[in-house]
Amino acid sequence: MDSQKPTIKYKPQTARVVPWQQIEVYYQDLISHDLQLQSMLSLVQFIRNSNLEKKLFAYTSMHKLVVTIYEVPEWNR
Repeated sequence: MDSQKPTIKYKPQTARVVPWQQIEVYYQDLISHDLQLQSMLSLVQFIRNSNLEKKLFAYTSMHKLVVTIYEVPEWNR
């Protein structure tokens, strides 16, 4: 009998980054529907108006803003 455990291959779970302009519009829309997310919008606008827009990548998940330094973000990285 072989007592070795089976090898599990790593399979990254990736997300699609969203342009900062699209994220800004997303939060503006949520705010227009009375969600209290002005601070998130302010953060996005700060990133857009600084050099960080070219260095940080992001996507949204429900009301979360996920920011990363990777162009192809992995959930389990």
